[in-house]
Amino acid sequence: LVAQRFPAARRVRVKELHEMKYGDLEGARIADVRSDMISLSQSWRQGSLQERVGGERGESPEDVIKRVLASVRQVLQGEIGQSVLLVCHSWVNKTLIASVTPGLGLHKLLDVPQRNCAVNVLDYSCGEDGEGEFRVLAVDLVAGSRARI
Repeated sequence: LVAQRFPAARRVRVKELHEMKYGDLEGARIADVRSDMISLSQSWRQGSLQERVGGERGESPEDVIKRVLASVRQVLQGEIGQSVLLVCHSWVNKTLIASVTPGLGLHKLLDVPQRNCAVNVLDYSCGEDGEGEFRVLAVDLVAGSRARI
């Protein structure tokens, strides 16, 4: 739909914005790994953000935010003054929003609401040195909803 409405818009695929890797839990039924996920969620809330989903082949919140911040900044660096649409998976969105929202922080990524197909609005101010700052304007917008952070 976006391509139809904006046919001249430049589109790129950013491989680093893929969903979190679930390691040994990849493809598992939620019912079968529920206790593992509850335990992991508790660890993350307590600050153990290096703990990976599904063992060594999985990713931790620290792994995700490291690749997400670097790739998003790289994409946005060349788009000063432009509107940019990023289509990402929920863990990408949650880690980014939690890490750049004052008062949240990465350990509260589970508190970031993110429904399927929701829209988040962030502003990025990029300095001359290429470093920038994010500001979260709205989170988890769906048709008929109000902005919330």
